[in-house]
Amino acid sequence: MLNKHKLQRIAIATSALMAFGATQLSANAETVNITGSITGPTCVLGQGTSASGAVTNYSVALGSNALSTVTNTAQGATIGAKQTLDFSLNSASGGACPAFGTSATGWDIAIAPAKSGFLKTIGVGTFLGNMIGAADGGTNAVVKLTGGVTTASNDINLNDTGEPVFVSAPAIANAFKAQASSSIQLGVQFVNPVANLKPNSGNYSSTLTVGVTYR
Repeated sequence: MLNKHKLQRIAIATSALMAFGATQLSANAETVNITGSITGPTCVLGQGTSASGAVTNYSVALGSNALSTVTNTAQGATIGAKQTLDFSLNSASGGACPAFGTSATGWDIAIAPAKSGFLKTIGVGTFLGNMIGAADGGTNAVVKLTGGVTTASNDINLNDTGEPVFVSAPAIANAFKAQASSSIQLGVQFVNPVANLKPNSGNYSSTLTVGVTYR
């Protein structure tokens, strides 16, 4: 029977052997280089339903809305008319985008605020706040976003969690329904931020980042 001292020597020797083996494995390791590429889309994002090539900058004007016309001061009540922007796919050289291979394939638009910290939760909705501060003459009114294939009929609730939010549908499971010939519409509209009060007068400006995705 081995005594305590012999057991300790065996344990120490075993540990040293394991450490040596691990060192040798690390020293003899090789590298694996993974290379490749993903080709760009055959279509580009355009504005409107006409095929006009690529567009990189978009703008939607909410217009000037007089406080005297605000009669509903409930929190979350809309102000003024909803303005819309239509996105479409066009071929890179102009003309219509070629049809997708199957009806199960679709495209969509992922959106997010260009800056964090400008989302305002009012009631059950999340709205886009003003990137112009009150000290710089900004209004405290917020903007409601809607979207959908062809018509902006679905409420869009943005988030700061990094999860993708798509213009065409409120849930990812319902996104990517637009075909190559289908337009996706984004709607924007002023919303009253505080109950029983009209919003402060001032200018409004916010920026969204836009990314086209396929599935």
